[in-house]
Amino acid sequence: MNPTTVPAVEAFLNVFYLDISYTPNFPDFTRAYSAIEWPNLRVLKLRGMSLTDRAIPRPLLFHLWSLDVRDNLLTDQTIDMLLETCISVPLSAPSTSFPTPDESLFDFVPPYMRDPPTDEIYSRAAVVPLRPDDEKEFTTYLRTNGHLLQHHRPVLDDSDPLIRQTGLTHLYISGNKLSSLGVQTLFRRTNRLQVLDVGSVRAVPPQYYNFPYHTPLSQPNTARFLSASVALRLEILRLHHSVVTYAPTFLPSSPASQQHVSLQHLHAMETDFARDQAHYWTAFSPLENFRLRKLTLTGVPTKSFGPVLCRLREFVALCAQQERILAAARARATHHRAPEVLSGLRVLRLEFVDVTTEQRGVVVGGFSSVSGDRDADEFLSQSAGDFSFFGDEQPTVVGPVAALEASRRRVVEEAARVRGPRVIDVVAGLKEFRETAVFRWGGRLELAFPGRG
Repeated sequence: MNPTTVPAVEAFLNVFYLDISYTPNFPDFTRAYSAIEWPNLRVLKLRGMSLTDRAIPRPLLFHLWSLDVRDNLLTDQTIDMLLETCISVPLSAPSTSFPTPDESLFDFVPPYMRDPPTDEIYSRAAVVPLRPDDEKEFTTYLRTNGHLLQHHRPVLDDSDPLIRQTGLTHLYISGNKLSSLGVQTLFRRTNRLQVLDVGSVRAVPPQYYNFPYHTPLSQPNTARFLSASVALRLEILRLHHSVVTYAPTFLPSSPASQQHVSLQHLHAMETDFARDQAHYWTAFSPLENFRLRKLTLTGVPTKSFGPVLCRLREFVALCAQQERILAAARARATHHRAPEVLSGLRVLRLEFVDVTTEQRGVVVGGFSSVSGDRDADEFLSQSAGDFSFFGDEQPTVVGPVAALEASRRRVVEEAARVRGPRVIDVVAGLKEFRETAVFRWGGRLELAFPGRG
C-alpha cells in the first residue's frame, strides 16, 4: 500500500471493517497505515503479524470498538497504550437511593432517586448492545440496517450502534507476552469491555512459581475484578482456568518442547500452589456476575489429582444455582414494564492442555489414557458424546450436574479408597459428574483438546 498515491480521506471514508491478519509485516507498515485517515473504522483485526508494542499504527485505533491483536509479540506496554488511546473513561456505576437486593439480576434497572443526580448516571445512552464483529455477522448487519444502495446517504446513520464511538468494547489480545499484572491493570482501569480474550498469561511475580525451565501461567487474585460491580458490561470472557481452580500451569520454557504438563508439575500445581493461593484470594463464582454469558477457561489439564476436577464440578454446580435464581426472578418479573432478566452463564468452554505420563499411554480421541487400560479408554471415547466439542456444528446440551456438597463428598470418598495420590481423567470425572447429578444446568459445556482446532 502506498498512501501517497490515494486521497487519504476519500479512499477510506467508508471503511468500517479491516482485516489484515496474517499478512507480512513490511518495514514501513506502521508509517504507511499511520499516514491514512480512517474516520469510520470500527473493527480492526491484526492477528498473527509478529507485531511489537511500537508497531501498531495508532491512527487506526482512534475510533475502534473492536480490536483483534492475538498471536503477536505484544507486552503489557500495549495494554497501557490502548488505555490511553482507544479505551474510554470508565462508566459510572449504577447508584440509587433505594437499592434492591436483586438488582444485579436485571439488564437495566431504572434508578430511583430522591434527588436529581449531579453527575453522569449509568443509563442506556452510555452503553450499547453487544455488537457483531466477525466478518459474516458484520456484513449481514450492514445489509440489513445499512443504506448500501442509497448513495446520497451515509452507509449507517450516526445513531446506529455500529458507528457510535464508544471506545473499545471488544478486545482480543491472547497469544502475546502479557503478564497477569497487565491483565489486572486492564480490569482495574476500564469497565466498558463486553468481550475480552486474554487467554493464558505469565504469572507475576514469577519467583513465587519456582520450577526451573518452566513458564508459570496463571491469573491470580483477579476474580475480584469480575464481579458485576466492577465488570459492568462484561459478557464474553476467555482467560486462564486458575481464576476458578487456583491452580497454575507449568509449561516447558523451550519453544522446541512439546507443550504439555508433567504429572510431577500437575501434582504441585494442584496441591502446594493452589492451596496457597486459596488462602489469599477467592475464586470466581458465577453468582458474582449474572451478566457474563460465555466463559472460556484455558490451560485446563486433561488429568487431575482431584482439586482441579473438584473445583470444576463446584463451578458447574454454581452455574445450576445461578440458573435457578434467574428463573425465580423471571417468574416474579411479570409486569410489562419490568426490566429484562439477564441470561446468566450459558456457555462454559474448557480448553485443555495435555498431561504426559511416565509410561506411554494409548491415544484416545486426542488425549492419553493414564493407565493404557483399554476399557477405560473405551469409556472415555464414549464420554465424548456427552459434551459439546469445539468444531461440532450442533453443540449438545450438558446436564444434569451434581450439587456442590455431593461433589465434594464423592471426591473425598474416592480419594479415601486408594493409597497415595490417584490421577483422574478430567473428562471421565465430568462424565461421572453428569450421571450422578442432583441439579440440572441448562447451559452448554464445550470441551476443546489440543490438535482439534
